[in-house]
Amino acid sequence: MLVAVTLIGGVLRFARLAYPNALVFDETYYAKDACLYLGKGMTFCGTTQPTEQSYVHPPLGKWIIAMGIKVFGFNTFGWRIMSAVFGTALIVIVFVLARKLLGRWAGGVTGLLVATDFLLIVQSRVALLDIFLAFFVALGFLFVVLERERVLRVRAAGAGGLDLGWRIAAGASFGAAGAVKWSGAYALAAAVVLVVFWTVGAALDIRRAENQWEAHRAPSPLLELNVTWPAMILPAVAVYLCSYGVWFYDHRYSLREFWKLQGDMLKYHLTLHAPHAYASPAWKWPLIWRPVAYYFTGGAKATHILAFGNPATWWPALAAALWLAYRALWRRDSPVRRLGTPLAATGTSFVLWRAAKATPRYLYEVLVTPAAIILCAWVLQYVPWARFSRPEFFFYMTPIVPFMMLALALTLRDVVRGCLKEGVLVAACLAVVLLGAAAVALFVHQFGFGPDLGGQRRIVELAGLPILALGVAVALGYSQAMRVYRQALVGVYLALACGLALFYFYPVIAAWAIPFVQWQRRMLFPTWI
Repeated sequence: MLVAVTLIGGVLRFARLAYPNALVFDETYYAKDACLYLGKGMTFCGTTQPTEQSYVHPPLGKWIIAMGIKVFGFNTFGWRIMSAVFGTALIVIVFVLARKLLGRWAGGVTGLLVATDFLLIVQSRVALLDIFLAFFVALGFLFVVLERERVLRVRAAGAGGLDLGWRIAAGASFGAAGAVKWSGAYALAAAVVLVVFWTVGAALDIRRAENQWEAHRAPSPLLELNVTWPAMILPAVAVYLCSYGVWFYDHRYSLREFWKLQGDMLKYHLTLHAPHAYASPAWKWPLIWRPVAYYFTGGAKATHILAFGNPATWWPALAAALWLAYRALWRRDSPVRRLGTPLAATGTSFVLWRAAKATPRYLYEVLVTPAAIILCAWVLQYVPWARFSRPEFFFYMTPIVPFMMLALALTLRDVVRGCLKEGVLVAACLAVVLLGAAAVALFVHQFGFGPDLGGQRRIVELAGLPILALGVAVALGYSQAMRVYRQALVGVYLALACGLALFYFYPVIAAWAIPFVQWQRRMLFPTWI
């Protein structure tokens, strides 16, 4: 399965990678700066600036782009090849991450969702920084999950030594993410919170089980707390500083100049208020309200690169987030829930009581669940963007998308298994009825959701029908007799969402020249133009 989804994703990312034969969007900064990093002249790199223009971002991503230019030359293939490599490798990382958290079936589904996601494909085909950021964030969380496995083994054994290996590896990975873009620090913060709760919670469990007269069998909770955050943060800082190695050499290792540079970068990000046609607030990103056009040429035929998400997977992922929140708060699948502790069967009041009476223990039981890990990685990377007033762009979702797909895969697994509760089933049945009515209404009457009635019908065909198939699968309940039908409907959903929708939209993902009328039909919403 891993080979199959990686091959699919690789073909989608590498096919016609050198086209269009022009600088696309911010490639005009990153590709030229990467060329300058290699010591080439201004004329060779096509720039009028003797120094890099994208200094407001750390250098690691540009050094990675420079590797491709070094091998394949300063051309479109040379400056895009590393994005395709890292974008394909991201599929492998997320597949393994999902396999360890969710199991074999969900791992394969996650791999397929990541391999066919529109935004991830686009970011893997251009020389921008975000796909490198997404790769290092996913790699860091893979190491975090490996640390979780180690912690659970030590807890089950009731003894173990101090082992910082996976924590250091995770910190280094998140440091690499921060050395691509500062927003990698959000992921590091989420990871530190998770690992601190796991290690300290496991140490407390082991310490409680010890006889007061026997020697301690594991590090103390205080020791775990005091070593966890430095073991993750210090490697991150070290990797970040190493990414500036050449800069330090060129500036005679001046710390004063380095701090001035960091201050200038911070000032830029805090004071940037220049308007941009494709800027959009963070709350609109999951709705795919305002994608970003990286490239467009018109005429009888249109050639377009649009950075956007797949409505057939992104919109259900938002509903999946609610299901994951339920799973986490009720500690379903928590491997550390105390025996005899009820699963909050009496409702929300029980959860509030638990939170008030035993917050650290309750949070420990919650945060060790796969649902909580996925949600933390998603939410703690997304929410900080809501606080910025500077122009923000849809493609900032790139490092978050793998965790949206993890949330969707977990929910699809539960749909097939029939794990949903009666209340969820009632809501699903109601949603199916409402979705069906909405689909019929959009099909027969112009409401302004699309550019015309035909546009509304394409919204129904490409997003509504897959979501409707998924809703019917949920509504079929949890009996084993209906499992085969749920599996079939989830298969239909994946075929429509990852197959048909991708086939239809790939021309505006990969810059195919198509008749102008066909291009117009793929712009489902006026805000996509």
